[in-house]
Amino acid sequence: MKAVIFDLDGTLTEFNIDIDRIKGEIAEKLGIEIDRKRTILDIIEALDENKKKIALEILEKHEISSAINSKLKKEAKDVIKSLRKMGIKIGLVTRNNYKSCIIVVEKFDLKFDCIVSREFAKVKPEKDQLELAVKLLGVDKKDVIYVGDHYFDYLAGKRAGIDTFIINGKFLKSFPKNEKPKIINSLKEVVKIVRGKKKEESGQVAVQG
Repeated sequence: MKAVIFDLDGTLTEFNIDIDRIKGEIAEKLGIEIDRKRTILDIIEALDENKKKIALEILEKHEISSAINSKLKKEAKDVIKSLRKMGIKIGLVTRNNYKSCIIVVEKFDLKFDCIVSREFAKVKPEKDQLELAVKLLGVDKKDVIYVGDHYFDYLAGKRAGIDTFIINGKFLKSFPKNEKPKIINSLKEVVKIVRGKKKEESGQVAVQG
């Protein structure tokens, strides 16, 4: 067990961005009809280059405002600190833009060994961001766990072949009934999971020896 990768919004920070408001602002600014059921990034990706630029500017404005006003989950710092003491590398993977990540990192004095925002790889639910994070951390997938809160986190972890845990929150009800994610109720459980995995590894080494 060598690394833990975290999602950002809704996982390390309280979810505070109004996606419907952003979609509405983009539709009004561009004078277009949009499918509100589609994700914001899918909507933007389907636009022509000029409209895409305007839509991204709107999205990034809201993301940066969200980052400035973000609230760190109360146990997040202690969990990261505990993992560090155990020699665990820490990664961050998010669909957000890089600037907003840095704002949150600096605001709460967080330390990550890698940050993979949407600029660097195809975003979740695709596996690309997680696979890049694993590569940047210099570890093997089997030695990593991923912690998120959204169905996209679950899918990305599943597609990447990484042991994934979903925090019990507002997005859990949107999971298809046939999907059975590993659920945790608090970030504190991550430390217990890592300790358990390290203990199992120690036992295996002892047996092999």
